[in-house]
This record gives sequence, structure tokens and C-alpha cells, in this order.
Amino acid sequence: MAIFYGHLMRLPNRFLIIIPIVCWLTVGPVGSSWAAGFSLIGVSNRFITPNGDNKNDVAIFAFNNLALQQVTGKIYDIHGRFVADMVRASASAVVLGQGCADVNSCQQWDGKANGQTVHTGVYIYVVTATGASYSGVVVVIR
Repeated sequence: MAIFYGHLMRLPNRFLIIIPIVCWLTVGPVGSSWAAGFSLIGVSNRFITPNGDNKNDVAIFAFNNLALQQVTGKIYDIHGRFVADMVRASASAVVLGQGCADVNSCQQWDGKANGQTVHTGVYIYVVTATGASYSGVVVVIR
């Protein structure tokens, strides 16, 4: 039996232990890609409106990266053409509780390619680390 001071939350396939002021610790099932060190937690704002009003301007991709692997995030159009690389999430994403434990556990996309806002449409994201890759869609609405 372990004794700790903090909060225990049951999440899908894992537990989140929040120990005030000290640290965050997550525990996942043995043998899963999550337990091996990397898994995608989720995506906030699957529908983004990159118009600069600070409301739904970016998509935040949160992940567990226990092994501190190199993580890459890429955006493609529906024809499979490369659009943009994701960047490390801003500190405000962590503060706003977007599922990010710290800036090293999230990436973001601002709906732009080469500094220009992309056209309205469906875009495919791919988040990859050693041995694991996750993909899905984000919709840009202008």
C-alpha cells in the first residue's frame, strides 16, 4: 500500500496523480505504447478559427512522453500534401489546462502555412515518436 498526499484521478487506461507543489505523475498499463513512453492524450479545438481573436485560434495536441522521445507533428491537406510542422505549445496552453503537463508535452498548430492562414477545410494531423504514430483531423473555419 502506498501513502501519498494529493489527488488521484482515474482517466481512460491510466491514473493521474496530482501532488500539490511537488509534481505530476501518471501511471499507465504495462505493455502499452503509453507505458512505453509515448501516447496521444487528445486534441483540443478540432475546429479552429485562426482569425487572431484568441478564441479557438490554435489546435493543441497533448501527449504523454515519459521517455522524453523526440516528437514531431505534421499537418497535411486532404490530398496528402504537406502543409505545416507543428510547434511546441505555448506556456499559456499549459496554464489554460489544455491537457498539457508542461510545454514539452504539447504541440500546436495555428492554422497557418508559411505564415499565411490556410483555406477553410479538413486537415490531417500526424503526431509521431519512436514506435508510435497518431493521426486524425482538424477543421479550419474562416
